[in-house]
Amino acid sequence: MKPNKVEVANRLKAIRSKLNLTISEFGLKIGHVPKGTANSWLRGLALPPKEKLIRIAFLADTTTDWILWGDEKSIPMVQTSVIKCPYCSIEQQSNIYDLTKKSRGMLGNFQHICDHCHKDFTVEFEFYPYIKTVSNV
Repeated sequence: MKPNKVEVANRLKAIRSKLNLTISEFGLKIGHVPKGTANSWLRGLALPPKEKLIRIAFLADTTTDWILWGDEKSIPMVQTSVIKCPYCSIEQQSNIYDLTKKSRGMLGNFQHICDHCHKDFTVEFEFYPYIKTVSNV
């Protein structure tokens, strides 16, 4: 399931309007994006790449999930992943959406507590819903 480009464009327009930025200023704020490229996102012709989505979400104090999908009910159901504890090696299901929601869907490290041994460890996400690494704290 792919995000609806027109709906994403509407949310991007709302963000740009809330930030009171011209299209050119919007492009500069999210990483020197040419006006034409930003305009194509705002018209629903294309979707921003994940790096730009992360910057937009950060600027707007929202989540990449909200930009792509709108409300929580619209987010695709690919929300769980298996995480292996680095201490006891037990694999467990983790709700990725809840973890990424804590950081507005951005890159980052998240503390996770093993359901089996109850030790904390770090889970690093590259981008929702993919896990990059798991490491000891």
